[in-house]
Amino acid sequence: MNAQFCKVGASNNERTRNYYGNALEIQIQVFQQKAVAHQGTPLQSFFEGKVEKIRKILERRGA
Repeated sequence: MNAQFCKVGASNNERTRNYYGNALEIQIQVFQQKAVAHQGTPLQSFFEGKVEKIRKILERRGA
């Protein structure tokens, strides 16, 4: 079976881009909740860093 792989988020399809953007926004919410749950531990800064990275991706995409 032939399978074609492409870079995630590289599609020009509007529906695909919207789905990918929504998935990233959901990940932001999840990581923010985890950061609050791990407040005062090293994991808090890890999850906050993840949130910042995802926000930068969304900013670059213009979402």
